[in-house]
Amino acid sequence: MLEVMGRRLDGPAGEPLTVLNSRDVTEHKLWEEALRHQALHDNITGLPNRACLRERLQSLTRTTRRKARPFALYVLDLDAFKEINDTFGHHIGDALLWQVAYRLQTNLRAADMVARLGGDEFAVVASASTAAEASVIAMRILDLLQPSYEVEGQKLGLSASVGVALFPLHGSDAESLLRFADVAMYMAKRGGASRHAIYDIQKDPHSRHRIAVHNELRAGFERNELSLYYQPLVESATGRVLALEALARWHHPQRGLVLPGDFLEALEHDGIGRAFVSWTLRSAVGQCAAWRSAGVNVAVAVNLSARDLDDPELPELIAGLLEQYDTDPADLTVELTESSIMLDPLRSIGTLAAIRSLGVKAAVDDFGSGQSTLSYLRELPLDQIKIDKSFVLNMAVERQAAAIVRSTIGLGHELGLAVVAEGVENQATMKLLAAFGCDIVQGYHLGSPMPAESVPHYLLGFNLRVKAKRKGRHIVLTSVPDAGGRSVSSK
Repeated sequence: MLEVMGRRLDGPAGEPLTVLNSRDVTEHKLWEEALRHQALHDNITGLPNRACLRERLQSLTRTTRRKARPFALYVLDLDAFKEINDTFGHHIGDALLWQVAYRLQTNLRAADMVARLGGDEFAVVASASTAAEASVIAMRILDLLQPSYEVEGQKLGLSASVGVALFPLHGSDAESLLRFADVAMYMAKRGGASRHAIYDIQKDPHSRHRIAVHNELRAGFERNELSLYYQPLVESATGRVLALEALARWHHPQRGLVLPGDFLEALEHDGIGRAFVSWTLRSAVGQCAAWRSAGVNVAVAVNLSARDLDDPELPELIAGLLEQYDTDPADLTVELTESSIMLDPLRSIGTLAAIRSLGVKAAVDDFGSGQSTLSYLRELPLDQIKIDKSFVLNMAVERQAAAIVRSTIGLGHELGLAVVAEGVENQATMKLLAAFGCDIVQGYHLGSPMPAESVPHYLLGFNLRVKAKRKGRHIVLTSVPDAGGRSVSSK
């Protein structure tokens, strides 16, 4: 496979000439395809994984909005699978998972998608127009799984609980459908083994909880209960803190410090979303300017959402804040997740280009989670990619995760991008990342999210530790106290 690039220039007599350069990119393309396949498929069953399923759902929800083709998402949880694993061992459990995958793939319609979500959970996407039609398919799935399985001479019985969510009846996007199908699956499980349930908002306790969170969050935002905490991003080669990522925290009067995983979804579906991003940018840019006035020279990074990319006034808002606080645009980085960018890549390219034209940097967050196509990565106006923390957290003990991290670092450098690794929680991971040539690291090993007033003290202590621990060409960094509270997302 050849990549050809052309350039127009004038000849000696002013005649137009074209110079063509070509290079063989076959190996690079094969490597890209292998990396993408690895990121989107389960290594035990060979099925598409959760990330691949999410891509398919996003594509279907976009397409079917225009063509009105309803479908159903089925989430399957194998009943009592843990007992089989504990009794016969994980190798028997893995073989059983493979047989379940094979039985589903070979007996459902060719157009249906079967995926493994992880653990003992599978998913099926199938065309269904009504709840009655979806129920027929759910019962067929349960019947398929009923006959016994033979694994290494052992005959094993298996059943499942199936939850169903319909598009567009129950949800109009991938995340809503996955969540509602999961809720329905637990409804089915409460009724006993080998049952199915279709999502019913009246029986969903979480829906009432979400409404309460929305109301509390709106009131909390108006009462200034939200603040920004800052987590450091450290240059691997020097140990210098290059920037601080601004992360929202909610100081709830009853629940204490609430982490973003528990309220950002509410913001996305609430009318205060635009006010929130405006407040976040204003607070972060203003804080950056205040630190510089105090002699603390450090940049800031702010997370944006898919909804923020829809706002045509976003570049103007950022430009106005940079001017108001007399802040160097290079001291601000905007971060967007792969999933938010890939909802509409062309729109994302346009918005990011407008923001970068101001001199602001742009980064794609959670890279490697399987949402993006590598062809678009070349087109996106970016400065950094941030490797999804799920790979970084496991790379010291999982060869596959380490290979993905190393390949992603190589890919980023090939594209001229700085590479950031999130989720660094120990020195062993630090050493591996340094060996792989990772540019920037972030995680609890280097510093927890902290309030703005703690940053100058942290930077002073961190720099002293770096100088004291410098050994040879590598830097040994010690952990610092957790100022922001751990969370599963480390955000």
